[in-house]
Amino acid sequence: LDTGPDRDQNGLNSSFIYAESRYGFINDTAVIESSCINLSNFVPYTLEFKYHRSGDTSMPSLYVDIYNGTSWQQVADVSGNDQLKGNDSWSTYAINLDQFAGSKIKLRFRTVKIGCCRYSMAIDDIKIYERKAIDVSISRLSSIENDCKIEDSLRLEVANYGVQNITGSIPFSY
Repeated sequence: LDTGPDRDQNGLNSSFIYAESRYGFINDTAVIESSCINLSNFVPYTLEFKYHRSGDTSMPSLYVDIYNGTSWQQVADVSGNDQLKGNDSWSTYAINLDQFAGSKIKLRFRTVKIGCCRYSMAIDDIKIYERKAIDVSISRLSSIENDCKIEDSLRLEVANYGVQNITGSIPFSY
């Protein structure tokens, strides 16, 4: 079974971090842990990373944990088989870190092996960044059908990834 990405998330023959089920024993835990990260500026931060999970549907979860100086807290459980082949596009996962603002943290990615030889997972482009007040993105764009014909009108759905609520209308032209 062909598992794992063929290239990094940018399509280059570059580095990424991965765990593969062909190695180790059942219940082994694969862990990658950061050094201390200072979030003491009290701004809204987001942790974002790209991931690639391919292979058998019984693939284990990828867990993301944050150490807050006292204990580890699980902040994400990435599950499912998002990619079917090694050349499928990577997915993006984002985690709001507001609850850790003003502190120093450590970041940990982990997974527990549950079987052999039929799955792998990888992570790439891990970053922590300050969120903008308003950060709007088009999440869906589609034509409006009316009586079996397509009009010149479009249906536009947007997502706000910023920290400030949007009220009123958003100008749009095409």
